[in-house]
Amino acid sequence: NETPAMLYSIDREGRMIGASNYWLRVLGYDRSDVIGRPVTDFFTEESRHYAAEKVRPAFLRMGFTRNVPFQFVKKNGEIMHVLLSEIGQWGDDGQLASSLAVLVDITDRRKAEEALHNSEATLRAVLEGISDAVFVKDRKGRYTMVNSAALAMLGKPVEAIVGTTDSDIFPPDIADDLSETDRIVLDSQRTKTLEREIEINGELRTLVATRSVYRDGSGRIRGIVGVFRDITERKRFAEQLTHAQKMEAIGQLTGGVAHDFNNILAVVLGDLELLNERLEREPHSHKLVQAAMRAAWRGADLTKRLLAFSRKQPLQPEVMDFNRLVSNMTDMLGRALGETIHIHTSLAADLWSAKIDPNQTESAILNLAVNARDAMPDGGQLTIETSNVEIGEDIASAEDDWKAGSYVRLTIKDTGLGMRPEVIERGYEPFFTTKEVGRGSGLGLSIVYGFVKQSGGHIQIDSKVDQGTTVSLYFPKANETPAQEERPRSSAAERRGKGEIVLVVEDDPEMRNLACNLLTNLGYAVLEAEDGPQACAILERGEKIDLLFTDVVLPQGMSGADLAKEAQRLYPDLKVLYTSGYTANVLPLDGTDEGIHLISKPYRKSQLAEKLREVMEASASPAPARAQKRASRTGRSA
Repeated sequence: NETPAMLYSIDREGRMIGASNYWLRVLGYDRSDVIGRPVTDFFTEESRHYAAEKVRPAFLRMGFTRNVPFQFVKKNGEIMHVLLSEIGQWGDDGQLASSLAVLVDITDRRKAEEALHNSEATLRAVLEGISDAVFVKDRKGRYTMVNSAALAMLGKPVEAIVGTTDSDIFPPDIADDLSETDRIVLDSQRTKTLEREIEINGELRTLVATRSVYRDGSGRIRGIVGVFRDITERKRFAEQLTHAQKMEAIGQLTGGVAHDFNNILAVVLGDLELLNERLEREPHSHKLVQAAMRAAWRGADLTKRLLAFSRKQPLQPEVMDFNRLVSNMTDMLGRALGETIHIHTSLAADLWSAKIDPNQTESAILNLAVNARDAMPDGGQLTIETSNVEIGEDIASAEDDWKAGSYVRLTIKDTGLGMRPEVIERGYEPFFTTKEVGRGSGLGLSIVYGFVKQSGGHIQIDSKVDQGTTVSLYFPKANETPAQEERPRSSAAERRGKGEIVLVVEDDPEMRNLACNLLTNLGYAVLEAEDGPQACAILERGEKIDLLFTDVVLPQGMSGADLAKEAQRLYPDLKVLYTSGYTANVLPLDGTDEGIHLISKPYRKSQLAEKLREVMEASASPAPARAQKRASRTGRSA
């Protein structure tokens, strides 16, 4: 107890059974504070983990530890840095009975430059704080010291590195290359930095290595210090960032092009449709116009894909029957997947409905089906299942960002190659793909994930190598009933206007002219404006207007949404129909707002007729009192 050294002993369970007076005095504890307590109570959190994960296993394996950097907590809360050496005492039964540890306080020494150069333990403490891998070799190329980062990079314990050479660790070609570089550094006594790819534990890693000689106190060269920085993830991230920036630029470009192109196509298709009606009795001219219309609609489909790619289309949720949707997609999936993929469906009876965007749902199913096809290069079976699922609090709490409740589950299962756990873990990451260059952008699954989450649902992947993959999509149960499979189609007479007055707001003169012609042809009276301020001037005159038909994107600093807000302030019962070839972020659609009606450009005359009647017959939302007074003052009934 009176030895001038910091000693303590612990039993086989790690409880304190003795401590020197010097140990107690330095740390500030009374003996009664210590005896019987786990020694880990006096470690910092960092040292506690270090002891459990590395020091204790090594001690049990070797029977001792020597000069291990540790941190103890004094009674006053201060941290004391020590070097810990421990030796076990073994009983007659061969089992660990107790152990004796000695501590060397290096708190002050760590701050001293002399101690930093002369103490191997202090050097170790410094190296352990470096995230780069550090190797020290002697002149013969034997490793004499490595830090934890180096051990982690190589995936080997320290005893498998120290005392060995490159030829014991790396393949012959790499070992010879490293040894030659060391020789050049020793001969030239100059620092050398190079980047190279090395296969470590079966994985190709990109390392930047800087090597230089190190000398002893007399200036003699003792060996080489190497610092290896693993930049594999940084390079991968840089490539992903470049890819993301390219995709963003392409998305902005395609969205802008689609907007202008849709305006052009809308005019072409609209005028062709009106011309087609006039030429029905001239077969040759009629045939030419129909061919032109088909070509123009193919162009319209292309712009739709561009907009989908740039994610500029709002969600338009509907109450859906998944069984009906899957049944309607089966033939199309068969054509898309090819003859070697057999499609099997298992659709639950009495399936609940869900309120989601049907087009995005079809896109998600197609994305997953194509992924499954690529995972079955030699053919296989794709199974699509539907079911009702109740997720309890116990399951929801175990998953990330899940909520308990009732869900409709859509499951897509394949018999393909499957995925490794590390691939599943990164599966939702944008631009992550296991496909070869040119076969996949890595956006498919991330878009599905985003759509499912935006719809209030969840996604789950279960996959095993060579056993296939199962992707399950969960969508919240809807309390409403889905529409009938075939919506009764109104007659041409029912779709015609009844003399209602429509204010058309469109900055493109040709598009505005087309819209006015179509509306007039459908039996509506028309007022027109080229921008928001001009439309507001018409509204301020107190004209009787039944519907505002406005482009989303307008000049003069007033969007279609801004105009609609001002118009409904003046006329609370005013119906609004938006149109656009590119909604961007100026239309307040979040995927759940049922009060907003939109018809995308280009549109057919029949589509416009149907949409106009739908909006005209929709019930108006209650108007605020101020708007009621304004409507009364301008002579319009509220």
